[in-house]
Amino acid sequence: MGQQTNNDLIGNLIDNLCKLPSIGKKSAQRLAYFLLNHDEQKVENLANAILNARKNIKKCTICYNYAEEEFCPICLSASQGLRQTELICVIEKPSDILLLEKFGGYRGVYHVLGGTLSPLDGIGPANLTINSLISRLHSLDSPELVFALNTNTDGEATVMYLINKIKSLPVKISRLARGMPIGSDLQYIDEITMQKALENRVLL
Repeated sequence: MGQQTNNDLIGNLIDNLCKLPSIGKKSAQRLAYFLLNHDEQKVENLANAILNARKNIKKCTICYNYAEEEFCPICLSASQGLRQTELICVIEKPSDILLLEKFGGYRGVYHVLGGTLSPLDGIGPANLTINSLISRLHSLDSPELVFALNTNTDGEATVMYLINKIKSLPVKISRLARGMPIGSDLQYIDEITMQKALENRVLL
């Protein structure tokens, strides 16, 4: 096989950068040329940081947040009595935890579903951490679930499915207050709206 030319190498870099979320062709080109013009050691440090994180970060065995050890820092704090283990906020992905934690008012724990039900995309209950969530509920005396899923069609369908699955359990169920616009994504909610949505969560 012949040696790749510079244009092949740059094109390959751009194509791979395009695979990152929210990165279009023009953004990928800017990033590619930035990296090529950047200090080589700093680029190598970035590459090593990405590889190291990918190899060593795993899923928390309790909530499925990202963790360096068996438990994530939040579940570890809960085991030390520093957070409310009975109060579980159900979210789609680990990055949602960062959004909720930065508001500082929530002192419960989390459960990461790993997405939402989406038959068109082939995502069913078996593809999510629903069974683990139900097992957690069985282990608690008086749990409360706070649903903090995106308010789109898939998110709403997932909430209804979960409510039906746990209706026989002694679980208090609430969701974020409707200060959040319908169809909105958590990452676009401002701090005050999210804080009020948590504080004024509605029982279902």
